[in-house]
Amino acid sequence: YVESLGVTYIDVNMGCPMPKITKNGYGSALLQDPGHIKELMSAIKGSLKPETKLSMKIRIGYKEYKNPVEIAKIADELGLHHITVHGRTREQMYSGTANWKVIKQIKDAVSIPVIGNGDIFSAEDAYEKVNLSGVDGIMLARGIYGNPWLINQIREKFETGKIKTKVTYIDK
Repeated sequence: YVESLGVTYIDVNMGCPMPKITKNGYGSALLQDPGHIKELMSAIKGSLKPETKLSMKIRIGYKEYKNPVEIAKIADELGLHHITVHGRTREQMYSGTANWKVIKQIKDAVSIPVIGNGDIFSAEDAYEKVNLSGVDGIMLARGIYGNPWLINQIREKFETGKIKTKVTYIDK
């Protein structure tokens, strides 16, 4: 149905940590059952036109299940367009530090593009995390709230090694 509306890209969010979502087995609660993830993503992919891109977003763990590499390999095996990885567990919610070493383990284990997410609040953060993990891209989240200049600053850092966009009080 969504393809008939012109949708050409579908991303399945298996990263949502919110209790109202996970208590029903959705969002990051899906991470505890890799077999179900494989069935679900296979069914979705099988129902789509070949040209419709399919991807998933995950966290690095849910409760006692903490094997995101296994889930990333499922995405790779199914030929998904990419996988986005938030470097926190569901239990961490949005606290603590995102684990970019685990994101690197995922990147090293799969052939599809890996997008890293978590703790990117500055262009320097983005540069450091990409260089540490080797990811193919980054996803911005809380770091961009109140700082729409971050996108341009990240681009400048990667293209020139310097941040040229200075944000003034008046800009803010």
